[in-house]
Amino acid sequence: MIYYERTDPQWKKIGASLRKNKLYLKIPRLNAIQLVAELGGPKATDYSRQTEVFLREQISQTKHVVLFLEIGADEAWKDLEMLSDFDTPVVQDYCWAIRAGMANSYAVDWIARVGGPKAEPSLELDPL
Repeated sequence: MIYYERTDPQWKKIGASLRKNKLYLKIPRLNAIQLVAELGGPKATDYSRQTEVFLREQISQTKHVVLFLEIGADEAWKDLEMLSDFDTPVVQDYCWAIRAGMANSYAVDWIARVGGPKAEPSLELDPL
């Protein structure tokens, strides 16, 4: 992981890889901390507060520089629906990464970038 972090600038961005109806998120720790702050800000909703609490727990449970999360595709769509009104930079990056990941975009497919299996083409979505 450290190798990719130092040599691949994409490693410092939020990534999302769709595999078998699950979205695998890669969120750099600094982005996760900023995301928590933005989700708890003045535009906070019940959903954003739940997401904030979940991310706080994930951050506290790891000492790594990157959080790796697995969420179902339905949950990813719900995140997009519920958080897309936030106009803060990291929440917008998060939503863009989810949208691109659900479309199997290579721009955010971190699993393929590190040599993992390529995504199967999606029949439902057009790539970004």
